[in-house]
Amino acid sequence: MPLPKPYYEDDSVTIYHGDCREILPLLEIESIDLVLTDPPYDITSRKLKGIWKAVAPTMKPQAPLIWTFNTCRLAVIGQTLIPEFTEIRSAVWEKPYCPSPWSFGWSWHWEPILWWMRGKERKGISKWKFSQPDIVRVNTIMPSDDQRTGHHDQKPIALWRQLAPVVSHPWAEIEDWPPDPDHPEEADAAPAEIERGAEPLAEALLELDVEHDWATLRQLIMLAEDTGFTGEQSEKLAPRLLELALQRRDSNDPHDEAPVWAAIRTGASMLRPDQAASLLPLLEPGHAVETSLVAIKMLGRIFEAQPPADVDLYPEMAAKAKEVADSLLNPYGIAVSQGAALAQVAIYALAAVASTETIEAASAVRQLGIPWFTRRAVRKLRSLQEYWQGPDSAAAAGPRDVLNRALEELSR
Repeated sequence: MPLPKPYYEDDSVTIYHGDCREILPLLEIESIDLVLTDPPYDITSRKLKGIWKAVAPTMKPQAPLIWTFNTCRLAVIGQTLIPEFTEIRSAVWEKPYCPSPWSFGWSWHWEPILWWMRGKERKGISKWKFSQPDIVRVNTIMPSDDQRTGHHDQKPIALWRQLAPVVSHPWAEIEDWPPDPDHPEEADAAPAEIERGAEPLAEALLELDVEHDWATLRQLIMLAEDTGFTGEQSEKLAPRLLELALQRRDSNDPHDEAPVWAAIRTGASMLRPDQAASLLPLLEPGHAVETSLVAIKMLGRIFEAQPPADVDLYPEMAAKAKEVADSLLNPYGIAVSQGAALAQVAIYALAAVASTETIEAASAVRQLGIPWFTRRAVRKLRSLQEYWQGPDSAAAAGPRDVLNRALEELSR
């Protein structure tokens, strides 16, 4: 029986939509390197064992199966292990921010993670290079995040990014390695052994040369996004990471997109509000790696926890955000999903820097007369309002007033 028509397909991924128990048996035997899954909440142990039975033949020997599940199902997990798999490790996903509306009593701030392996042969597993603590600290997706799909407990990409390298061949999921045999010159670019930990990671990021050591720097940048650095390390790393993003944003190598974006996210998260202007060069459009969306998004986030002391204190940043918003606030600009997302985060950044131009931008959104876009703009500004109205917020009256007036304009 042939596979059904893909739900989505491009050069890097093929997605099938359907019952996995029906589609998995149609896949090639022993062709899968890694299974990451988060089964539905209400699935029974019997159905889950049926899924494991279906997926096992498609997995290569020793291929890992990583799955997370709700704590309410702890009592039945042991009943789902089938002979085709061996238990290897377990861990905990700690999620400091958990907005689940179903929480009562104790709110859900952790989930178990299980690592199973297809088969019984453990030889070689202990030699795999990557390791990490058995507590994985990654926030759930914030309500204001553009990645959010509407599911109350959507799994963040950062969680899978931490789990996959631990259980896979060290370079299987993050580097095309070994090199393409048709391009043997790439053998000289073999990634160096990476020493884990904040201090050696910071030293390597600061010392390695972008021209000669970019293959290694690419990996270090991805690791840095999930590493906690000291204040002193962050002071040095923030400008370095943003500099690396600037240097590589004109690269046509598709592997550079993710580390460039990660460098912006990590570097910007280390900036103080008075250093936020460092992001301005990254707001310029027209580069091979589009950095403006990530940069303007991070510009807004810098001021979520540390709101401006007054309105219009950051005119240069406000002018850039307004320029981006003005260029896209038209029916053609927001017809493209990336344009709509960029316009929304530009308005959010305007509000976050407490620019009075936010009210004019809100008026432009309302005058477009596109309900779905107006609703999204309202949602984003209300999420900022929640940050600034929290018990630990230091938001002054002026910035709060600008935000409230913008929301009133959108609601007219």
